[in-house]
Amino acid sequence: MKVCDFPAGIAEMDDCNSAGWAAKMTQQEILMHQQAAAGAPSIVPAFLGLVTEPSRGVIGFLSQFIDNAVTLDSVPHVNSTLNDMVRRAVEKLHNEARVAHNDLHKENMLVKRDGSGVFIIDFEHAVDLRVRGLDLASSIASDNLIWTRFSGLLTP
Repeated sequence: MKVCDFPAGIAEMDDCNSAGWAAKMTQQEILMHQQAAAGAPSIVPAFLGLVTEPSRGVIGFLSQFIDNAVTLDSVPHVNSTLNDMVRRAVEKLHNEARVAHNDLHKENMLVKRDGSGVFIIDFEHAVDLRVRGLDLASSIASDNLIWTRFSGLLTP
């Protein structure tokens, strides 16, 4: 197993990973994670590099470890303060990183145990909101609706 830098590794993904749709999904997740981390670094763990295997090529990536954080599903009650932090994080993802997550749920969000930060992870289904022809309103509404359903609170 080898970890390689993002710029050198991503261009080689098509050549070094023959797993078809899995390679494209991994590539999409990597690209969206990279875009989200660059556009909204305060809410997305930093992208660190690609993980490769000699026989399979790129099999994943490494991102920043968020110290003292847990997934939101392990928080017993999402209060209005935490809910507001999540709402602002999703807005930042849309407006600054120009990414719609499309799979927001409590297992795809990390919260610092001291309540000082919320981080969004797992960009497998994310889309680039800068792409022409994409139904921007639908993608954003989908993120907001999914979060509303999982939060148990009335949000956006």
